[in-house]
Amino acid sequence: MHPDMYYQTKCAIKPSHLSYADDVVIFTNCKEDGLARLMQFLNRYEIMSGQRINYDKSAFIPGKKASLIAQRIKNITGFTMKTLPITYLGAPLYKGNKRKLLYVDLIDKIRAKIAGWEQCYLSYGGRLQLIKTVLASMPIYLLQVLNPPVSILQKIEQIFAKFFWGSTTEQKKIHWTKWSNVCYPIEEGGLGIRNLRDMVTAFSYKLWWRLRLNNSLWSQFTISKYCQGFSPSISKLFDTDSSIWKRMCTIRTEAQANIFWSLGDGNVSFWYDWWLPEGILANLVGAQCNLHIPVNWFWHEHEWDRQKLQQAVPQHIIDLITEVPINLSIRLSSLETVQTQRVHDQICVE
Repeated sequence: MHPDMYYQTKCAIKPSHLSYADDVVIFTNCKEDGLARLMQFLNRYEIMSGQRINYDKSAFIPGKKASLIAQRIKNITGFTMKTLPITYLGAPLYKGNKRKLLYVDLIDKIRAKIAGWEQCYLSYGGRLQLIKTVLASMPIYLLQVLNPPVSILQKIEQIFAKFFWGSTTEQKKIHWTKWSNVCYPIEEGGLGIRNLRDMVTAFSYKLWWRLRLNNSLWSQFTISKYCQGFSPSISKLFDTDSSIWKRMCTIRTEAQANIFWSLGDGNVSFWYDWWLPEGILANLVGAQCNLHIPVNWFWHEHEWDRQKLQQAVPQHIIDLITEVPINLSIRLSSLETVQTQRVHDQICVE
């Protein structure tokens, strides 16, 4: 992308576009020259590929300043203007605080699905299987990317509970136990239905895992924007930060305690990542620096630099550190999960 076309951001990484199948999101500023270049590129793409851009389904979402010249943008691009929130690939895109309105469609779909079964005679076992295989899977897509308000999760679980116990719009039935008891695993006396709040927590762990892998544009952009040279484990959290970053920060302490690093190239935090078998150094001796000092800073010619280590940690810790082998044949540091709890078993984090 031409330098004049980049979307203005303080982040060092400037994404130009995101794509999924035949859907593309382009990030650009609203300068007329840049927009003209963009349209020239799209026209050239149509000629070269033989594909046509669907102008009826395409739109632009301006920032606060760009909204003042929205008509000019529309004239140049031929796209219609939309404002947040919108639904994109089945998930709402929005800015700001959580909005219950974003989940109305999901709740309506669940209710509509149940309404289609109300005329059927279903046993408790039949309703249980429908909840497990159909209803409980409906929110999963959104829970991976959004952190709904607790009231929304409670509302969905209330709908599940009413259906399970046989309540309808015309007749109420007794709920013989709390829904949280129903959601326990079978071996713990429950019926094995996934607890939605556990699912939200599990997907939050999955987001943190993917962030720390640092092998995608999303993870690199997020670390660049919010960490700014600090370890992700201790990076500051501000009220103006995105909901995704806030969500991950709520579980990062627990997530870090369950991730062990194989050193590889040594590009992991010396103080705040768990690469030493005995534990995280910051917890063992007290962190001496808030910045991200990588483990490989303490290496010299493929060996541990004892002089640097002596300036940072006590001798008994140095003895532990130097027992950790340096293997530069492994190009990248890698993560391993070392502990599991019930909530972690809800999803696969690979």
